[in-house]
Amino acid sequence: MLNFNRFFKATLLALVFIVINPKAHAESCTIAVTAQLNMSLSPTTCTAAPTVSIVLVTPPCPGGTLVIQAYLGGVWVTNPVFNYSHVNQTYTFRVLDLVSGNSAWGNIKIEDKIAPVVTCAPAITVNCDQMCTTIPGPTYTDCDPTLSKTFTDLTTVLPCTSTNLKTIVRTYRATDDGGNTGTCNRTITVARRPLTSVVFPANITVQVNSTDCSPWCENLSGNPAPSSTQNAAAFAPGVPTISGVPLTNVQNPTNGCNGVCIPDCGLVVSYNDLITTLCGTNRRIKRTWNISNCSGAVTSFSQNITIYTDGNATCGTPCYRPTSLTHSIISSTLVKFSWTPVTSCVQRYQVTYRFKTGSTWGAWTTTNTTNAQLEVTMPAGTTQGEYYLRTACYGVNSEYTSTYSFNAIFLDNETEERNLLEGDDTAETSANDLEIWPNPTPNEAWMELDHPLTTEAQLLVFSADGRLLSEQQLPVGTQQWSLDLSNQPNGMYFCQMRYEGKVTVKKVFVSE
Repeated sequence: MLNFNRFFKATLLALVFIVINPKAHAESCTIAVTAQLNMSLSPTTCTAAPTVSIVLVTPPCPGGTLVIQAYLGGVWVTNPVFNYSHVNQTYTFRVLDLVSGNSAWGNIKIEDKIAPVVTCAPAITVNCDQMCTTIPGPTYTDCDPTLSKTFTDLTTVLPCTSTNLKTIVRTYRATDDGGNTGTCNRTITVARRPLTSVVFPANITVQVNSTDCSPWCENLSGNPAPSSTQNAAAFAPGVPTISGVPLTNVQNPTNGCNGVCIPDCGLVVSYNDLITTLCGTNRRIKRTWNISNCSGAVTSFSQNITIYTDGNATCGTPCYRPTSLTHSIISSTLVKFSWTPVTSCVQRYQVTYRFKTGSTWGAWTTTNTTNAQLEVTMPAGTTQGEYYLRTACYGVNSEYTSTYSFNAIFLDNETEERNLLEGDDTAETSANDLEIWPNPTPNEAWMELDHPLTTEAQLLVFSADGRLLSEQQLPVGTQQWSLDLSNQPNGMYFCQMRYEGKVTVKKVFVSE
């Protein structure tokens, strides 16, 4: 009985070892996998995740623990997940029994067999000028982030009687790196635009200041070519447009002036230029635009393109300022300004003047004239005046002249003043209380009153033509003073003295 019990225990221990120690059994289990597996990405997740059950071709080992691994980036990755970056590449994988260490190897190639989904928007109608703007395309759905996207058009031109110009069936196509292709179609109807919707370019003036005398894109005649925008600074004269979209292109694309979209609106656009020479190289181009539609209706418009070159040292003429300013008193309230005419291209003269009444100067006034003289009405009581001017040439102005000053009243008696201006010596004011000597004088004269001044006095010296040469104040008590004429040429001068409520005029002659 004792021996039987000892045998039973030994047998039981051996059976327990076989059950609870599966490693010994797993070591004798063979693992077999698919040698080459091609696996496509999932259309919902754009990933591929191989499993043991997918690649295993033998039953799993009893008591074993199997995992799938892929060799990625130099390491074994358990339960790998592949994405689009792995497409069209082959990787090594293995199924490993973690209990026994047994494994089986194979290759897996990641593929993309899912065609892109291209979804088009509904049919649309657009105006012909809108064809230069981007018409929204379809939406694309695919695992490939770098789809190749193209479209082709099948166009049907409609008759002239139709309100629409044409229909376009646009086929959008998307192709991924796996060669899968998806498409969709969208119908685009292009509407006509009436001639009344055309906007013509405004008149424009350009000033050529640079050394390039033709700084624009030129047409075949050497004139400024039509441009997609209108900008005088950029020498762009513009072109007829619809909703801001140009209807025609320039004729010289070599200068980079042809980079705009020109819509096909079924309109024929043409123009012709008529050149008028203004002065020198200044000119005006009358550009006549003609636009017709398929029914033969025509609308025309004339645009003036004015080109100024004055002031351009290369191809223009300098704008000279006037010289030899003078004046003449026509009456007690009327004065005439005069100057030497300018020989360059003159459009007008801009004259600025003012008058002094009593001790107050009036505001400056500016007026224009095309003549080399200007008559101006003086306010009542005017005693002095002054003016300056400049030349307005074509597109540019000259510098201003110096200010010319003059005396507006020579004598209280207008008849005596006119006689005096005409050289009648008997018209000189009889004022025995003011003496000048020597007279004539070569350079300096002395002036003397028969009594000292009881109020301040004003002494004005004028040339024979009325130009104010000097002005000085004499204080109370003055009776004798010198008059310096050393810088004046030979001739007659007028000394006007205003004091004690009266005006006294004396002639003095300079003669060496």
